[in-house]
Amino acid sequence: MPRLTRRDYITRHNFLKQIWAHHSELFAVLPVKQQWEVHRYYQLSHGLSEEQLVDYRKTIEREEASLPQRASKAYAQLDRVFRYAFEVSEGDGAKFRETVNRFTADKSVGHGKKRLRVGAVVKPEPDLERFSKALVELAKDDADSEARRAS
Repeated sequence: MPRLTRRDYITRHNFLKQIWAHHSELFAVLPVKQQWEVHRYYQLSHGLSEEQLVDYRKTIEREEASLPQRASKAYAQLDRVFRYAFEVSEGDGAKFRETVNRFTADKSVGHGKKRLRVGAVVKPEPDLERFSKALVELAKDDADSEARRAS
């Protein structure tokens, strides 16, 4: 596989960032580990300038030499599915999602025509606000349980 040029890296970053913003369900076509690799290599959720992005790329490639190849393979899969779904859907958002769902790295449950597909889309960064709310709720539940046992 030829080395990714600076321009190609920036182009891929911009394309993936748009997909992440408007069609994040597409990421479910990848296993979770590959999604994290794409996010880590292309930095989709960080507002980096082109220069910062290129500097980051140099650093991550020194630290993890095989990440570019792994992330590029995942990118190629996302690109193929996106292009196919875009072509098939002819601008119909529901048809686009339906087409993408056929490629989802999912777990299917059910029988016959009634099947439910469940796919994972990872968040590249933890949602600290939601995490803190969950901890507060857990602490409240523990305090309530303690109060009920004490009375």
